[in-house]
Amino acid sequence: MHEHHHRNLPWLDRLTIAIPGYGGYQERANRRAADRALRDAIAGRLGSVRVGLERLIHACVDRGALTEVNSLERVERHLDRLIQRVRTAGSGTDAFYGAESLDTSKTDTLHALDLQLYEHALDLARRLVLPDTSHDFLAHVEADLAAFEQKLDERALTLQGIH
Repeated sequence: MHEHHHRNLPWLDRLTIAIPGYGGYQERANRRAADRALRDAIAGRLGSVRVGLERLIHACVDRGALTEVNSLERVERHLDRLIQRVRTAGSGTDAFYGAESLDTSKTDTLHALDLQLYEHALDLARRLVLPDTSHDFLAHVEADLAAFEQKLDERALTLQGIH
């Protein structure tokens, strides 16, 4: 018998399973709640990345590797800016919240971006939990943060285009 894994479900179902309270944007009455649930879930995942960075900073201090601390703190500040941006991001315009119905193709694009952001936050959290012996570890984390930020920009532009 074929076992259903959450990665095999359509993207909207995957978001609904992963994020309590997320029901999508089609129903006007649920748009604010869905957006808030999504942003809270992403910020929470990014918060676990911050915990991982703090753990790395403490480990560097304990072993006297102080030159690495500055780089880790720079990454931590970048992460803090992203967490703040996710938490305070508006959901576009009142047109998005108030529209009787939304174009399905536009909400499909938005849902796909939401899933990418959520999964990207999960991947960032995993990167700091799994052992990494790569010499370019911090460069990879910084590149991941920059890619995450680009997805946030893309989402903001998509929201502006929804009427």
